[in-house]
Amino acid sequence: MIDENGNLIAEGFQEAARGAPVAQSALLLPFAGDPRKAPAAIIAAWFTAWWDWHVWIKRGKGAARKAYERVVRSGAATPEQLGAAADAYALWHKRNRSRQPIYPARWLDEERWGDDQTFGDAMSPEQQRSAAFDWAARNVKPRPRSSFADEYWSERAAKQRAARCADDPAAEARAEERAQQRRSG
Repeated sequence: MIDENGNLIAEGFQEAARGAPVAQSALLLPFAGDPRKAPAAIIAAWFTAWWDWHVWIKRGKGAARKAYERVVRSGAATPEQLGAAADAYALWHKRNRSRQPIYPARWLDEERWGDDQTFGDAMSPEQQRSAAFDWAARNVKPRPRSSFADEYWSERAAKQRAARCADDPAAEARAEERAQQRRSG
């Protein structure tokens, strides 16, 4: 089939050129030649198949269409790479529900198809808290018994005791007895 510009449309992309829905197999059909030189109708068919079968959130279709064409025309990624990477991102997002999904146009503009979509950081807030406590138990050293704060508070207590007992010498003896009982007891 030949489109309005005289370009030959590959078998399987003819439905997309007419505006009909495209099957998933449209992405699997290779274009004979460099994808950067593909006719606009073929790129539109690739985009439609990518949007229908691989996109995780259907928002901003117009901007995504322009970004998709820009990526394919620049040769930064092939339609097959974009499809596989979009599937990986959709799976990653499904496991990381607490994170806001990236819209497809931004995903394409930021070249996110090259991101590492591992699942190592897919922890719930409870798991993150537990991991932090485990790390602290392994890595944080206990504070020495005599620290600046301990010295400060013991001096302050001694000054207060001295102020209370300044008028009554027997009160000082009683306070000292109570302090010894606390220490021994």
